[in-house]
Amino acid sequence: MKNYPMSYILVKAIDHDECAKRIRLLREQKGISGYQLAQKMGVTPAYIYHLENGTRKWNQKIWNKAF
Repeated sequence: MKNYPMSYILVKAIDHDECAKRIRLLREQKGISGYQLAQKMGVTPAYIYHLENGTRKWNQKIWNKAF
């Protein structure tokens, strides 16, 4: 069995809507604004908004940039 990082398992294990909710919760718990997360990831704040609202899908590459 291949060893996958926990982030990979989380992204694969939950649906995208649930992932979006959890990401927003994590971001808010860390006290990071959507704008700050966007800067860290090298994307626009609008992109973060769409990810957190489920209109764009999270994937492993995006997850790794975020956290």
